[in-house]
Amino acid sequence: MVAADKGTAQFSDIANGVAAQYQFWLDDAFASGGSHGYDHKALGITARGAWECVKRHFREIGKNIQQEAFTVIGIGSMDGDVFGNGMLLSPHTRLLAAFSGQHIFIDPAPVSDDRAFNERKRLFELPGSSWDDYDRNLISAGGGVYLRADKDIPISPEVRNWLGLRYKSLDGEALIRTLLAARVELLWLGGIGTYVKASSEKHEEVGDRSNDNVRINASDLQAVIVGEGANLGFTQKARIEFALRGGRINTDAVDNSAGVDTSDHEVNLKILLTGLQKKNLISDYQALFTAMTDDVCRLVLANNIAQSLCLSLEQRRGADNIGPYLHLAERLEAVGFLDKQVESFPPNKDLLLRPAQTITRPEWAVLLAASKRYLTSRIHQQADLLHDDCCGCYLQAYFPKQLVEQYPTQLGGHPLAKEIKATMISNKIINQAGCGFLNLAAEADNVLDAVACYLSFDRIFDGDSLRTAIAALDNHIPADSQYALCLQLETTLLTACQWSLAQGRLLRPDADTLNSYQQYLHDYRAFLQQQHPPLLVRQCQYYQQAGVPAELAQAIAFLACLDDFPLLVALTDTQPISTVLRVFNDTAEYLGINTLLERLAKVPLHDVWERTVAADLKAELKQSTGALSKRIQTSPTQTCASYFSVAARKPLLEKYRRVYQEVSNAPPLDLLPFVVLAKALGKLGEG
Repeated sequence: MVAADKGTAQFSDIANGVAAQYQFWLDDAFASGGSHGYDHKALGITARGAWECVKRHFREIGKNIQQEAFTVIGIGSMDGDVFGNGMLLSPHTRLLAAFSGQHIFIDPAPVSDDRAFNERKRLFELPGSSWDDYDRNLISAGGGVYLRADKDIPISPEVRNWLGLRYKSLDGEALIRTLLAARVELLWLGGIGTYVKASSEKHEEVGDRSNDNVRINASDLQAVIVGEGANLGFTQKARIEFALRGGRINTDAVDNSAGVDTSDHEVNLKILLTGLQKKNLISDYQALFTAMTDDVCRLVLANNIAQSLCLSLEQRRGADNIGPYLHLAERLEAVGFLDKQVESFPPNKDLLLRPAQTITRPEWAVLLAASKRYLTSRIHQQADLLHDDCCGCYLQAYFPKQLVEQYPTQLGGHPLAKEIKATMISNKIINQAGCGFLNLAAEADNVLDAVACYLSFDRIFDGDSLRTAIAALDNHIPADSQYALCLQLETTLLTACQWSLAQGRLLRPDADTLNSYQQYLHDYRAFLQQQHPPLLVRQCQYYQQAGVPAELAQAIAFLACLDDFPLLVALTDTQPISTVLRVFNDTAEYLGINTLLERLAKVPLHDVWERTVAADLKAELKQSTGALSKRIQTSPTQTCASYFSVAARKPLLEKYRRVYQEVSNAPPLDLLPFVVLAKALGKLGEG
C-alpha cells in the first residue's frame, strides 16, 4: 500500500498494474492512490487533518483561527501538497515567511485583506510553481523572495526590526535559522527535512545531512504552536524539549495521519467493492467509490479530531499523578509494544525528576499509540466479542454511510472485517478513555471483559450523543470547560466499569442488556429530578455558569451522580430502583458514609499501591452499605434507624460508632483506620 502524494502517485499505478498482471486478488486495491484512487493533494486531506490539530492548539489558548488573524512561518512551497493546502485552510493566515529547498519568502507585514490568500491560491494551482512566481507587488515593504543558496541577502530595516537583527545582510542558511527561531504563533511544517533537534542531540544523530547547516535547537524556538504536516520535521527529543518549555506540539504521526488513514480506507473500500462487483451486486464500483469521497474525508478527519482531543484529556488526567502511566509504560515495554529507546520515551526517574512530574504531549502520543497497538492485538487474539452481533456497529462505523445503507449485510464478508472491528474498538476506547483504560483492563480476568463492559456503559449512557453535543461547543466556551465535560463522562464510564468488573458482573452490549440498564437509568434520572440532590444542583449550576447549554449541563451533572448506579442496579431484584436508592441513601446518611468518604479522599496517597488500597476501601465501603441496605429492604423495617433499634443489633452498631468516632477524630493521614472501619461496617451487614 502506498500513501500516494504528488511524488509517488505514479508508483501506485505501477503496483496495481503488476497486481492485475498476476491476477492478484487485491487488483487495484493493492496500492492506494493512482489514476483510480484518491488524489491526496486534490483532497488536501493530510493538511486538513493536521489543521484540525492546529485548530485545537489555538482553541486551547482562546483563539479561533478560522475567524481571527494569526501569524505563520512555514517550511515548503505553495505547489506542495501539505504546505500548499495548509496555507489555504484559513483566510486569516498571515504568512510572514516561508522557505523551500530553493527559495526564501519574506513578507514582514502581510496585507490584511484577501490578496495574499488569493496569490497563494494562484501559486497552488500553477503547475510547478515556486516562491519566485509570487507577485512582488503584494509583498510588504522590506520583504522579498531570495535564493536559499544566496550568500549575501540584504536585510531591510523592516525585517531587522521584526527579527531583532543588527546585520544588514545574511547568507541564506543563517536567514533560515533566524526565521526558524523567530517569534510567531504557528510554525507550519509542510516540506521535507528535519529542521529542529534537541539541545542534547548532535547533527549527525538526526540523519538529515542536507539540513545540518540550517537546523536549530528546540530551545531556540519562539513559536507558540507547531503543526507537523510533514514527516520528521522535528526529532522526538526536540518535540519533548519544546513541549517542556511550554510549546504546543503533538507528533508528526498524530498531525499528518490523515493521509495514511485515507489510503487505509481506500484499500479496504476497494476490497469490499471488488467483492460486490464479482458477485454482480454492482456493475462498476468506480462511480460509487468516487461518490463516497466526502464521507471518507469526514471519517478520516474525525480521527484527527479524536486523537488530538485524547492528548489534551490525557494531559489533564496525568497532571497530578503520572505513577499509573509509568507502570503502564513498563508493562507495554515488557510485552514488546513500546521501545522506550527508539521512541525517546524517558526513563521513569527522569520523568519523576521534572519539576511538575509531567508527561509531555509528544510522549503521551507515543504512549497512546503503543496502548492502541496492544489493545488491538489483545482484542484480535480473543475475538469472541468480535463475532457478536452487538459489535457490528463498530464495523459499520468504519465505512461511509452510503455503503452501510446500501449493502449492510455484505460488510461482514469483508476479508479484514475482524481486523477492522478490533482496530475501531481499540481506537474508540483509547481515544475516549485514554491509555489508563489498560490499567483497568489489567485488573480484569480477561481483557475482553473490560472492553465489553466499557462499550456497554458507553451505549447505556449514550456517550456518543453527549460527545457530539460537547464538540458543538468548540469556540463557544473555553476549551478547559469543554474538557471538564469530557472528563466527567469518561470518569463515570470507568467508575461503572471498575465496579462491575470487581463484582464479576460482566456486561455485553447486546440489546437485552442495553434495554434493561437504560430503563433503570431512566427511572434513576426521574427519581433524582424529583429529589434535587445538592450534588446535581451544584454541578448543573457550575456548568451553566461556564456557558454550557442547560440541557447538556443537566445531562453531565446527572453523570456526576451515577457513581453508585451499577451497585444499585445489582441491588434491585424485583424492587424499583427508586426504592433501592431511597433505602441506600438513608443507610449511608445514618451511618455517616458520605462524610467518611470525604475524609478518605483527603488522605495523602504516596504511590500506586496506596491509591489502589484507597480505591478498594471506597468500593468496600459502598459495597457494605449496599449489602446492608438490601437487608433493610427485605426486613419488616424500612429505615436504617428502625433496623438497628432491634436489641440484638445494637452492640454491632455501638462498636461501629466507636470506631467511626475514633477515625473521625484522627487526622486523615493514614489508610489503616479506614481499613478497621470498613471491617466494622461489613459486620453490620452480617448482623
